[in-house]
Amino acid sequence: MDELQFLPGGQLKQNRHNRRLIFAKTGGICTYCGRAIDPFGRWHIEHMQPKKKGGHTDYENLWPACQACNLKKGGRTPEEYRQVLVGWAIVGADYVEMVAGLVCVCNPEMADQLKEQASAIRQTASDYLPGFYFEKMESA
Repeated sequence: MDELQFLPGGQLKQNRHNRRLIFAKTGGICTYCGRAIDPFGRWHIEHMQPKKKGGHTDYENLWPACQACNLKKGGRTPEEYRQVLVGWAIVGADYVEMVAGLVCVCNPEMADQLKEQASAIRQTASDYLPGFYFEKMESA
């Protein structure tokens, strides 16, 4: 395997060689959401364990992530990021249920549809979010 290239101060070189190595770890798939990444598009070399929480800049800790996932994750660990995503899903489901409560007087049929959507959001969160793409790769 080729080695990552670093600058004299220990910082990772931002070059094609390093990006190619990290991109190849998942075959061009975002480590978190599992979506395909355009190799020439905007994607990030991600510290799985954030540097500010003791993570190192080495091959084992660096993974490809789409820009959206990496910017949302920030300095969180994968587990902390998962909790944020679950929270967003729950807030979305709560909002849909609130809207259903408001429209139930005028349109009970629509209210029932909204309640079903809220239930589907909660189910999707519990089915999808427990497994990031990198975890699915490890179990395969």
